[in-house]
Amino acid sequence: MAVWLVRAGSQGEYEERFLSSSRIYVTWDNLHLDLKKIVNRGDLIAELAKTDLDAKPRKLSNHASQIWPFIHTMNIGDRIILPSKLQPVIYIGIITSEYSYDPDAIDPFKHSRSVKWLATGIPRSHF
Repeated sequence: MAVWLVRAGSQGEYEERFLSSSRIYVTWDNLHLDLKKIVNRGDLIAELAKTDLDAKPRKLSNHASQIWPFIHTMNIGDRIILPSKLQPVIYIGIITSEYSYDPDAIDPFKHSRSVKWLATGIPRSHF
């Protein structure tokens, strides 16, 4: 079992969606393909470059390093730690599904995994 740190947007803008839907997401706009079909990081970087034409190679590599584990490394049963950006609390969950791609979902919620939240609103001061 691994423990993963997950963010719900740079400002916590997707936090309520993560919690209410019991899902975690890869929240990249315009990433309209099933990422499970990408079998190496180089191809993922090439796809990311198509969505951000001005991105430098280091930025693309950084983004790929965040997305790749979500698709190919996380496992059912792994733990999720979601620190809130909106309040001084932490949420803890367990992954309950494989990666899923929903082409009909609105951006940026096309790429997800189901999560069972085990603990919500734990004060950061407890850590």
